[in-house]
Amino acid sequence: MLLLFEDEGAALLRPPADLTPAHELVIGRETILERVRRLLRHDGEVASLVRPHLVPKAGDSEAPPLRGADEGVLAVNSRWVMGEGEARLALSLDAGEALAAPDGTVLCARLRAEEADSALSPERGGVSGVSEALHASAESVRVLEGAKLISYPWNLLRAALEALREPVSVEGSSRVPESVRVLGNPKMLSLGEGVEFEGPAVLDVRGGPIHISDGVTVGPHVSLSGPLHVGPRSAILPGAQVSNSYVGPVCKVGGELADSVVLGYSNKAHYGYVGHSYVGRWVNVGAGTATSDLKNTYGEIRKTVGGRRLGTGTIKLGSFVGDHAKTAIGAMLYTGLFAGAASHLHGFVLEDVPPFTIYAVTLGWGKVELGLESAIRTYERMAARRSVQPSEGEEQSMRLLFELTRKERDEAGVRRGRIR
Repeated sequence: MLLLFEDEGAALLRPPADLTPAHELVIGRETILERVRRLLRHDGEVASLVRPHLVPKAGDSEAPPLRGADEGVLAVNSRWVMGEGEARLALSLDAGEALAAPDGTVLCARLRAEEADSALSPERGGVSGVSEALHASAESVRVLEGAKLISYPWNLLRAALEALREPVSVEGSSRVPESVRVLGNPKMLSLGEGVEFEGPAVLDVRGGPIHISDGVTVGPHVSLSGPLHVGPRSAILPGAQVSNSYVGPVCKVGGELADSVVLGYSNKAHYGYVGHSYVGRWVNVGAGTATSDLKNTYGEIRKTVGGRRLGTGTIKLGSFVGDHAKTAIGAMLYTGLFAGAASHLHGFVLEDVPPFTIYAVTLGWGKVELGLESAIRTYERMAARRSVQPSEGEEQSMRLLFELTRKERDEAGVRRGRIR
């Protein structure tokens, strides 16, 4: 059995990880789970260990929570960006052996069934102390120098964009209509089945490969620049400029999208700019929304995470937006902004926004809690518009997150009641 486990560091990947298990976040063209399965060449049973509020959602996924192991388990940290050589090391482990980062964080371990039940069972109290439990279970631990762990949201974005440049074998055609111009080597372009170009377009693969998945519609006068991945049944709308990005399945993208990740079932259909950003699932970006990704001083962007003020190591950082969030028309998101799951953003957004918060400070409405039932109804309406059956596990996890983040909203001065 392959098991993807979250450790204590997964909580620091919020807001993208507010409602998404770390193994379902995207690196390059695939989720972390898909990446691990590909590198390990694993097509067997998969399970997960996730934060308690995500257990219902994981129960509806291809990696359900571990409920007991009947055989040995290869446990892999969901925050580890595994490479080809590291995958070979992981596969070479004997039962009782583990790999760890220099700081002691366990990257992977091969466990006997009884050891897995003891160290990784949800009943042991969630993800708290999981790395220590794995250390205790291991008979030997090998330190892996240079291991890449995703510690903060900006690490996640950086790893996602770097992996877009990796050579990944994707089957498809490179044939395009005469009205579409390809700049660079056409072999760097891959088209799935049923891709439709509605008019003239420019596809620039000089900076990296472009893969457009099955059933994608590309509107007229579009400019696409690689590296780029567009997921199945998505639409790139007329006049869009999309570069160095991942677009998930069943998304609509218009305006300008650059150096960003947009996960599945999200819309950025209108004019506006999203850059150097990581946008979750079921998000709607309103017309005219813009994400600032550069300070006027050109200085390093710093963020407070887990009570610590940290340098991000970059001067370019946009917004990190949790699942089910919405931006109103003309919303302006300041540099390096964190917007929690199911938040609604209006006007100039000058500070991080907790989950389930309507932020409209610059409009004079303040910060008001978004009702849980309203958030769930909105999800159900969006799902219906995309012919998707709403997930009961998703709704249960939304309810748990709402309670879990109540204190955050109180500390941020979010009041309860009507917006006006």
